Amino acid sequence: SPDIIYGNAGYNTFYGVQGSTVMAFSDLLGNHQIVFVTNLLLDLKNSDYGLQYYYLSGRTDYGIGGFHSARFVLVDDLYGGSYYRFRTYGANVLASLPLNRLNRFDFGLNWYNISRENLDHPETPLQQRTVLVPSIGYTHDNSLWGYIAPMNGTRYNVSLFGTPKLGNNGLSFVNLTGDYRTYLRLGRNYSIELRFAGGGSFGRNPQKFIIGGVDNWINRTFE
Repeated sequence: SPDIIYGNAGYNTFYGVQGSTVMAFSDLLGNHQIVFVTNLLLDLKNSDYGLQYYYLSGRTDYGIGGFHSARFVLVDDLYGGSYYRFRTYGANVLASLPLNRLNRFDFGLNWYNISRENLDHPETPLQQRTVLVPSIGYTHDNSLWGYIAPMNGTRYNVSLFGTPKLGNNGLSFVNLTGDYRTYLRLGRNYSIELRFAGGGSFGRNPQKFIIGGVDNWINRTFE
């Protein structure tokens, strides 16, 4: 039966009109869960969508799924400027192993395909990369929630993920990230959150981190 069916529509000054749909289904005992998200535009090649299945009947939770996203960007190139379609699609498997009620390990394996296609000049060769990204993370969480946000306690996560180089167009990097948050309660309805986050990327193709800001930067560029 459906747990939630949710949709919205909006307008963004950078992307224009947007909309999305989220649907989640589960069985009576909550042992099996299916989540489907989509933002359909024109056809499947130009849309965003993802499907995930979770098996939750045991102590360890398992999941498997697939995803696809497409973005369109005007890029300065040899032709003076062309519209490019950037596609990211792939699949993933994951597992979450709780040690107790406050601590757990998360494991994942993601298969990504990334492509860049010139829409104004189809004769331009397609650029494409494929990466396989295993990951492991440790999470501690003893936070206590109020109406809309945590009010007291601490939670933190440390994650390690990377990829070996696959083929001539593969990447090779290892990322280490951390996120620490603690909440100080001030009276009944107020609290202060302190957050420390950081990360490093190492290897032949180190990745870049984006910190803060809004989603439509002024005069932003891509390389």
